[in-house]
Amino acid sequence: MSNKIEVSSEIGTLKRLLIHSPDGGIGKVVPSKAQDWLYEDIVDLKSMQAEYDVYKKLLLAYLDPEKLKEWFGKEIEDEANPYMGLDFRDAIRPSYVNPEKPDFIHSDKVVEIQKLLEEILKIEEVRHELVTTICGFERIDFVTQQRLLNKDKNWNKIYKELTPAKLAKVLITGIVKYLPKKKGKDAFNKQLFPPVPNFIFTRDIGIVVNNHFLLSKLNKTVRQRESILTKYIAYHFLFKKDWDKVIELTEDDRFFLYDEEDMKKNIVNVEGGDVMMVHKDHLLIGCSERTTPNAVNKVVKTLFEKKVVKKVTAVIIPNQRETMHIDTVFTQIKRNTWVLYGPLSSKKKDEHKDSYVPDLLSDEEKKSYLESDIKIVQFINQKDKEGKYKQKNFEHLEDLFTHISKVDFKCKDKMVFIYSGNLEYPSGAREQWTDSCNLVAVKEGIVIGYDRNRVTSQVFKDKGFRVIKAVRLIRDLKKAYAEKPSVDLTKTLNKLVKKDTLILLPSTELSRARGGSHCMSMPLLRDAVK
Repeated sequence: MSNKIEVSSEIGTLKRLLIHSPDGGIGKVVPSKAQDWLYEDIVDLKSMQAEYDVYKKLLLAYLDPEKLKEWFGKEIEDEANPYMGLDFRDAIRPSYVNPEKPDFIHSDKVVEIQKLLEEILKIEEVRHELVTTICGFERIDFVTQQRLLNKDKNWNKIYKELTPAKLAKVLITGIVKYLPKKKGKDAFNKQLFPPVPNFIFTRDIGIVVNNHFLLSKLNKTVRQRESILTKYIAYHFLFKKDWDKVIELTEDDRFFLYDEEDMKKNIVNVEGGDVMMVHKDHLLIGCSERTTPNAVNKVVKTLFEKKVVKKVTAVIIPNQRETMHIDTVFTQIKRNTWVLYGPLSSKKKDEHKDSYVPDLLSDEEKKSYLESDIKIVQFINQKDKEGKYKQKNFEHLEDLFTHISKVDFKCKDKMVFIYSGNLEYPSGAREQWTDSCNLVAVKEGIVIGYDRNRVTSQVFKDKGFRVIKAVRLIRDLKKAYAEKPSVDLTKTLNKLVKKDTLILLPSTELSRARGGSHCMSMPLLRDAVK
């Protein structure tokens, strides 16, 4: 993989990103633990994987078409059970899309985080340190820890040692499977520790800020193993030659002396879904259910001291599940175009005009719903006479977006705002819940969303965007390859998708995990926006 890691916008042409395909751990989510593990419901893993594979193929089409050709070739070879049949959800998921398998199609542009974990686990001292850390965090007994390290000699006489690939799977899914060395002996299967079913949302585990990397400190206990794994990948793979580029936030020196209330006020939690690198000089950070005020303070101070950016804008949003991160509320589509959630915008009063719905709510629910407000404060890396950073306030999200477009990008085009559900109730709330505002741009004006958000998709059409289904697009590319394997897929893709397009993923199961395409991507490299 190329050593270059740099992201200076949300809309520059995407060149490399980090993803994680849904793993077997998601299939271990049970109803009694679903909400503890941040799922609203249990999902059908097979269908989720099939939907995600459409997303991954789409990414390969734009970032690594030769690997997509390899995928198409293997599908066509297996005509007895084609992976993309009439109903892709019913097809058998082949080994070449499983990161653990030897024939996995590995791209250095659409990078599976499990493969990076496998790479660092080949380093003996890293393997020992990481396994010891994880086992300590998960309160695993010493003997099991030694077996994961292949250091139980008596155990190794009976069972095959864990390869780095198999160990990487264990550390992610929590599921260990030992195969016997001799016939007649049963395999050993055990769930050692909980799954990390939210690992598919790689946006949350870290964020590239220009050529630096801000490590997340994930808020919920179920996600903290993700933080540990990401830290080791950052230091031992992504930035192994330049640790100074990794920004790791810590609590105050006296944090351990605080009482319980002060700890709550001063804890540092920051998640990548609350951080957007919108311009090389300008970073947005949300203060939300998942990112704490103290973390925002430390991000501002650290980035300014390192002179990484010139401006940081804090967007304080309601502390609630439906607006867990700022990227559930808005994302950027083009220099002058944004998609956003109406109730947190300047249009919030219009959404319930002539609607009886507020009258059906209890007083408490009505207050929560109608008084959901935000605050926007921009910090500038210049100090006033009192030694404080200069500040600028914005009343509405639209004001902030106009500032980014007009001031940062020097854009002269008319501003375009696309509102979830066309500001209609209940479409706006329903489709925001299924990530109508959570889109990732593969290049400026070409974004990926979910097919179930039909009203929002129509708004895109009304604003001049073409709306197409990802499944159909992938089938057209596969047909072109089947007719002529030497075809230039990039040229074919550019003919099929010319500009200003919303590409819709199948989303019956993916959307139920509470994250969209923006959540499912951690850009490592984007072209600069001129």
